[in-house]
Amino acid sequence: MKHYLFVANSPFTITNFRKELVFSLISEGGKVSILCPNDCNLLDSSSQKQDFINNGVDFYNLNVDRAGMNPLVDLMMFLKIIRTIKKVNPSIILNYTIKPTIYSSLAGGILGKKFIYSNITGMGYAFTDKCLKAKLLSVVIKLQYKLSLYFNNKVFFQNPDDLRFFAKNQLIRSDKAVLINGSGVDIDYFKNTIHTKIKVIRFLFVGRLLRDKGVFEYIEAAKIIKRSYPDAEFLIAGAFDSNPSAISEAEMQKHIGSGLISYLGNVRDIKCVYQNADVFILPSYREGTPRSTLEAMSMEMPIITTDAPGCRETVKEGYNGYLVPTKNVEELATAMERFIVNRSLIKIMGYNSRKIVVEKYDVKKVNKAIIETLIL
Repeated sequence: MKHYLFVANSPFTITNFRKELVFSLISEGGKVSILCPNDCNLLDSSSQKQDFINNGVDFYNLNVDRAGMNPLVDLMMFLKIIRTIKKVNPSIILNYTIKPTIYSSLAGGILGKKFIYSNITGMGYAFTDKCLKAKLLSVVIKLQYKLSLYFNNKVFFQNPDDLRFFAKNQLIRSDKAVLINGSGVDIDYFKNTIHTKIKVIRFLFVGRLLRDKGVFEYIEAAKIIKRSYPDAEFLIAGAFDSNPSAISEAEMQKHIGSGLISYLGNVRDIKCVYQNADVFILPSYREGTPRSTLEAMSMEMPIITTDAPGCRETVKEGYNGYLVPTKNVEELATAMERFIVNRSLIKIMGYNSRKIVVEKYDVKKVNKAIIETLIL
């Protein structure tokens, strides 16, 4: 029996993005263990974790300081990974997000594990922010990637831009890179079953409240639209974060108090949120492949996102939405206005979004490609 060890920086990464993959591996006779923190601020994952436990999944706690740079803390994490790999003795290791990919790959390599796979789910703050701190940090992370990915059999990339970046910087051999269509989405669950007549257009942003997710551009574009179309509504759903680029609760409260933004908080049943909104907005600076966008597309929502790595792949210009330049508030507002002026676009482009997801991003197809790579 194959024993898979998933290593991640939060339970959210597994319960929200990898649930279908975990259960697929179990259904094929595999055993799954998960090494990640017990909890996180992104959601209350206790009931979802219980669902995993009921299906025979073992959880092991790992303290990960996602945004921290304390070498002693990271060393303790690294040693815990080594101890857990020794204890679990997995036949296959799957790593997600930056620190687990680096430290679990190194630990697995040191311990002589032959089947290690990592997933590059995005580039992170060090590669998206232009400040000196981020630039210096990116130099260190590149070196860490080069050392750790040496021990990987294959490395999964969610968009071609990230793959090209790793290849250009010689962080990985080309024969180890595998391009997949994000983490996929459950098209059976995220399906719009209620089609109501649009009265007031509601724009929706879903994601962690980070600067590089474009949340500030979304708020500024909302101000522009509100001047001409005061009935338009602007929703935000997502958790506050410890990332250096995160928006503060105090800052968000200002926009809530002015009536500009309806902040829904960290929503448990996100499907209902999509169901009650009309146009999905993600002005991100860079992504792997954004799961929230895929969910919105599956719910027949038109998309406005940026012409940036990981985002541009989700939109066919003028077919299921619009691409705008990163950090360009005026272009973002113009794209929003198109749906207000011509509301028929919402239904037409939403239908096209669903078509793209079914053809390309169905989680069953994505997981099939991953599993076939694991068993080669």
